[in-house]
Amino acid sequence: MQKQEETGEKLQKAPASQSRINLRDLSLTDLMQLREDINGRLPPRKLAEVDLEEELVLQFQQGKALFNSVIADQNVPTNQRAQVANSCTALLEHLTKLQDSLFNSERIKALELALVRAIRDLPEAQQLAFFTNYEKIYAEARGGK
Repeated sequence: MQKQEETGEKLQKAPASQSRINLRDLSLTDLMQLREDINGRLPPRKLAEVDLEEELVLQFQQGKALFNSVIADQNVPTNQRAQVANSCTALLEHLTKLQDSLFNSERIKALELALVRAIRDLPEAQQLAFFTNYEKIYAEARGGK
């Protein structure tokens, strides 16, 4: 319950007749379905579960909508308009960095795939020598990890 309060989310309380389920009476299939339903209602627990690109785009869309409403409202002080404009600019910068990072990541994947395909054409002894040396250099580049 504490985590829900921390995230500001409130779950509706089920009626008393539905609040308790005897898990021992459920089949494995029912338990798996129940777990899937529960996980679907819970917030993400790991960063990998969050679609950062989508979240950032949503934040930008909300910021842009706020910007449009603030700019249209002449009663909003100038400094607050500037703050909203700066927030939108910052979100755009984050989106640009994310796009660059994604492009670079995809480019590296393509280069690695091309490298592996080219190495497949080499004799097996040369392949083994290449990958042995490659792993050594990679480990050194990562600080010996």
